[in-house]
This record gives sequence, structure tokens and C-alpha cells, in this order.
Amino acid sequence: MTKYVNIMHISGMDTKEIIKVAGGCAKLANICGLKSHTTPLRWKVVPVKHAKTIETVLGIPKHKVRPDVYDAPEAKSAA
Repeated sequence: MTKYVNIMHISGMDTKEIIKVAGGCAKLANICGLKSHTTPLRWKVVPVKHAKTIETVLGIPKHKVRPDVYDAPEAKSAA
């Protein structure tokens, strides 16, 4: 029996969704300092080097962009 893995768990947020939040492909490319405005369209997953920038500028936590690289922050307990 073959086990299927949810690609969202590995790759994080869909790049099309991130492009939409950014306001378009050209805007995301500009945010990431890319020369070509179409580069984000070719991403299967967001490159790790752009996850922190996306978090800072767009407010999308890097652990949602690349959960395979960044762990979700620990929940703070009320003490």
C-alpha cells in the first residue's frame, strides 16, 4: 500500500497564494529583489532565502511559507 504525503505539509503555503497576498507576481519579485518579474511563477516552493523577507514585508510567518525548514513558534503558556 502506498502512503501519500500532503504536499502542503512539505512545501508550505501555495506560491499562488503568496503572490496574491503580495499584490501580484511583479510586486513579489520586487519584494524579494528579483530581476525577473516572472520568477515567482516558476517556484514550486518559495526558496528559503526569501522566506524571511516575505515574513517581514507581507506578514506571512516563515514557518507557514516553509514548514519543512522553520518550526512554528512555541505557544506561550499563561503562568
